[in-house]
Amino acid sequence: MNSPSPPPKLSIPRLLTATAILSATVAAAAFLSPLPPCPIHAATGLHCPGCGGTRALRALTQGNLLAAARQNLLLVTLLPILTAALIRPSLHWLYGLPFLSPHSSRHLQFLTIATLIALITFTILRNLPPTNFLAPH
Repeated sequence: MNSPSPPPKLSIPRLLTATAILSATVAAAAFLSPLPPCPIHAATGLHCPGCGGTRALRALTQGNLLAAARQNLLLVTLLPILTAALIRPSLHWLYGLPFLSPHSSRHLQFLTIATLIALITFTILRNLPPTNFLAPH
């Protein structure tokens, strides 16, 4: 009878790296001031899919979901979905396991295509009446 293989060991350097990156990202979103203007909006007058994203992240770090949704509804909607999709590959990286299996590659491809379609649709809708309420306020 085969004995079960021992569980993989957590890589402490990788855990510290991930913690530092996450902490820096949250701190930047919470404290970035003054907020940079969107170069696409400044040049064209159109709202790109990221317009209002920094203000939305800042509102989320302050616990204000409604204000975040007013700034960038797509970001607020996709953030939990993308976070959930990245949990498994992140855990694999932390434990030094193979990053992607063929099965997860297909899921990643689907997620990428679905995200691109959502970005394009959101960009069009937030710039046209009557759905321009999706533009940041």
